[in-house]
Amino acid sequence: MEVSDYWKKYEAFNQSFKQSDRNEISIGLEDARSYVNGLTDGWHEFLVRLKEIRNSFTTLTNSELETLDKMIRELETNLKN
Repeated sequence: MEVSDYWKKYEAFNQSFKQSDRNEISIGLEDARSYVNGLTDGWHEFLVRLKEIRNSFTTLTNSELETLDKMIRELETNLKN
């Protein structure tokens, strides 16, 4: 997946939380993204933050968990290459 496609999906995912007044999750996603600085360590910190969000918010639906898991897997795959 291209980086621009990833960010489009990420932004749409984040927007869904804003629209449903689940701002704490949205803020967490925005914070996680702020670690991406073009360096490998920033991408790894982003991954760590996504995993923290996944484990911290028990209100995520199954569909949201699936989407987040997919984004995490894609990121892990790209960081291994």
